[in-house]
This record gives sequence, structure tokens and C-alpha cells, in this order.
Amino acid sequence: MSAPYFFELIGHVFVAAESAHHHKELSKVLSPGGLNDAKVKQGLDFVKQGEALLKKMFEVMPDNKTLEHNIHAAVMDVEVWLQSVKLKFKKAGFNSSICKVVVGHDLHAHDHTVTAIGQALRAIGYLRALDDEQIGKIGGEQSVRDLMMRGNTKVKKLYKVADPLMTPSSMLDRSHEIFKQIDDLNIKMSTWIAELMIITTKVKSIKVLGVIGHVPDDKGLPAGGAAFNVVLHERAQQTPPDIRGAEKTSGWSVGRQGNNENQDRGGWLPSQTGSAMGD
Repeated sequence: MSAPYFFELIGHVFVAAESAHHHKELSKVLSPGGLNDAKVKQGLDFVKQGEALLKKMFEVMPDNKTLEHNIHAAVMDVEVWLQSVKLKFKKAGFNSSICKVVVGHDLHAHDHTVTAIGQALRAIGYLRALDDEQIGKIGGEQSVRDLMMRGNTKVKKLYKVADPLMTPSSMLDRSHEIFKQIDDLNIKMSTWIAELMIITTKVKSIKVLGVIGHVPDDKGLPAGGAAFNVVLHERAQQTPPDIRGAEKTSGWSVGRQGNNENQDRGGWLPSQTGSAMGD
């Protein structure tokens, strides 16, 4: 298994620690399980250290306008998706305070990229934690799963696009002291998240887990998602195909066109036309 991206780690720590810090009613539920004030403070401190390393990286790394542009574009993609989530909830009749919580209006890191990732993880977690009645308001399970999958793929793209900023390259090699500091922080954040995963198994309220962006795999809707450039694959590659048979498996694309991509009458409809989105 490949190592997690720096932005993936800091985003998960940020959304959980900041949510617990900002919403005191959450801390009452989470504290008995282990996410107490000391744990939250530790998480916020890790985020602060990470943002300091981000600032330092921009100072020590030679200018890379292409990388900066790519990160900015990926962040914009995530923010556009967040607006679509907010619009879905607004049209479904949810009040404005809930709409703001869903897209993380209360989440504000010093670094804009960290903020966008935290807000996306909050929205994905909230979508996974919806009950049947709320799912029905938004258009049914398939609609929610499509919305969630789109967000998941966009935030994964942001992880990948931003990763070169915090990893060795020809512009700044492994010998620079900052990479030792990044590695050390990555280990600390990974440990913090692993401990949080244990804590979430003790929490009965799935709504609380949705707000902190950490819903265990055995609760709520499946997270879904795929490679960031295969947005139509909802259940792709979750089980390996049987090489002894030619029947379709969950490794086949299951998209919004009823699997037309893999039928003889197929014909792939590009998403940008709108006709493949079912919107």
C-alpha cells in the first residue's frame, strides 16, 4: 500500500480536530471515546505545524508556476463541487444553517488548500451519514452516491496534484532538511488518524461522525470513488474479474448511462454535455 499524501493526512486531521473544537456539542459525544480536549489540541497543533511547513516550502522551493496553477485549478474544482452540494441541499428544503454545516463554512485553516480539503471531507462524511428520509429529499440513493463519488474523485485528484509540492524532486532533493520534518509530521498525523479510527467505532451517532468527516466503512453509505480520471466508475475494481468467465463483474463500469459504455450499442456520452449526468 502506498504512503498517504501529505495533504490527505493534514486534511483528515484538520476536519476532525477543527470540527470537535468548533462544535462543543460534538466534543461531549466524542470525548468519552477518546477525542478529548487534549487530543483535539494535539490535532490542531499538527495542522499548525503542517501549515508552517507549507509556508516554508514556498520559501525554499524554486518558483514552479505550473505546479501552483495545477493546485489552484484542482482546489477550484473541489469548491465548485461544494457549491453543487450546497445547492442540492438548498433545493431539497434543508435550512441555511444545515447547508452551511454540510459544506464546512465553519472550517477555516490558514492555508486555502487545507481548508478546501477539510470542507470536502466534511461534505462527503455528511452525505454518507444521511438517513433514508434525507436521502429521499435529495433525489434518492443513486443521486447521493453520484454526488458523493464526484466529490471523492475531485478531492483525490487534489491530493495527487498537490503532492509534488511536499515531496522531493529535481527542484528540491531529498537532502533538504524540510523533508525530514515533513516525514516526521506525516508519521505523527498518521498515528493520530489511526487512533481516531478506533475512537469512531465507539461513537453511536453517525451524524456526529459525518460532521467530523470520519464515517467508518461499516456505517453509512459507501464512500465510493475511483481514479480521479474515471468519474463514471462507481463500483470499479472492488472485486477482481473471474478469468475463467466472460461475465460482467463489479470491475465493469457502472455509470449513469446504465452501463452503456460496455455494451455493443454503447457509445460514451461525455459528461460535459450534461446528458450523461442525469441532472
